[in-house]
Amino acid sequence: MPRLEAKQEGRGNGAKTRIVNCADIASSLHRKPSVLCKFFGIDRGCQSTWTEKEEACIVTGHHEQKVLQDRLIEGFVPKFVLCPNCGLPETAMKIRKDSVKYECASCGWSGQADPTHKLVKFIINDDEKDKKSSSGGKKEKKERKKASEEGAEGEEAPDEKKEKKEKKEKKEKKESKEKKSKKDKKSKKEESDEEEWFTDISEAAVESRRIAEMEQMSAGAKAMLTTDELKAEEKAPEAKEESSDADSADGETGGEADSLLQSLVAKIGDLKKSKEILPVADAWADALAGASPATSVIFAMLEQLPENLMKHSTIVLKALYDHEVVSETEIFEWHSTSTCSEAVSGTDKFIAFLKEE
Repeated sequence: MPRLEAKQEGRGNGAKTRIVNCADIASSLHRKPSVLCKFFGIDRGCQSTWTEKEEACIVTGHHEQKVLQDRLIEGFVPKFVLCPNCGLPETAMKIRKDSVKYECASCGWSGQADPTHKLVKFIINDDEKDKKSSSGGKKEKKERKKASEEGAEGEEAPDEKKEKKEKKEKKEKKESKEKKSKKDKKSKKEESDEEEWFTDISEAAVESRRIAEMEQMSAGAKAMLTTDELKAEEKAPEAKEESSDADSADGETGGEADSLLQSLVAKIGDLKKSKEILPVADAWADALAGASPATSVIFAMLEQLPENLMKHSTIVLKALYDHEVVSETEIFEWHSTSTCSEAVSGTDKFIAFLKEE
């Protein structure tokens, strides 16, 4: 935000102070210059006017530049620019019915400006004037456009109308011809494809092709078969048994993870807010501590959280950590090796918290 520049003009009853860079200050604060100008008038207890065409902000009476700068920083910025939650100048001002609301792009806070402040009433009235003027301007533009079109049509000569009509007819005929030619080409292609298809699938051709392929496969297999491959075939049953054991273990892990997930979802129910979910997750983790489930089952359950609970994965993981269901080392190992990007990104804040500790 640039420093405020004020210039005192006139004497006696004609004394006034001109804020030279009011438009630049308002632009840097993402507010209207008229709102900033009105604030100085309300704050100093005098009249103030903003002229859009000349971009002139005039406050009646002589006011020192330092006083106006201090009132801008101490009065206007905290009340109408800064977020009361995070203190950053990231608020967007929105006028809805009879209130002025703010939404912070930094922390997500939303709230309402003090409705008793005189500047709030000015902001609402100023917004209504802008809407009326914009709607009136649009209406005038539509009427002018309609009138010009009607005038142009009335001024057109009969020969010009005839010429336009002929051009339009020629264009339509050309488009219809192009469509017809494309359709004919497509139908010819389909006919040729059908002919090739019917000759290819005759019984004799299919049978001969099958016999030839079988002979080629058997000959190739015999030529490529080596002693190493024979040994591999002997070991295949053992590997198959091991893979089946691993599959069954994975199935058991998946079943346990599903049951844990179902119990958590049932306990949380329709809760959405973090402060409501936290005590429920704590009670669930406390009950889980006695069962001592495998860490692989716990983390598998975390990766299967539904969309409405995935954003609360940090709360669930913290509850598990607080009740010593999973250790800090196990959490770090899972976070670095997991392939579930949603679960990993959802718990980034808690991982950062653990690293700081």
